[in-house]
Amino acid sequence: MEPTLHFTHTPTIRLVMNEALAGEPRHDDWAEPALETRLEHVLETLDELHDAASDGKIARLTSLSKRELLEMLHELIYTAEQTVAELEDQVGEPMNKPGLSLVRKSS
Repeated sequence: MEPTLHFTHTPTIRLVMNEALAGEPRHDDWAEPALETRLEHVLETLDELHDAASDGKIARLTSLSKRELLEMLHELIYTAEQTVAELEDQVGEPMNKPGLSLVRKSS
């Protein structure tokens, strides 16, 4: 069963798993669609959000205020960075990828 997204009073996404599963859930019990597919959806959503932000059309995608959306994006970034750090610790070496920054094009 897929996780269900619940928005709390603060702009935080909580994943709520089906509590009816007995014991430790097996990968094939709860991971449909596969993690790779779910991550692709996250990237597609972020790409759509980026396009809307670039075009100044965020309000068409969400009822969140820009501040709430920024807080949520910062939380997503923090969680992703923490996950990367955990995985790098398990692998035993950092990937040493350089940080990326956007530079505004001059017209």
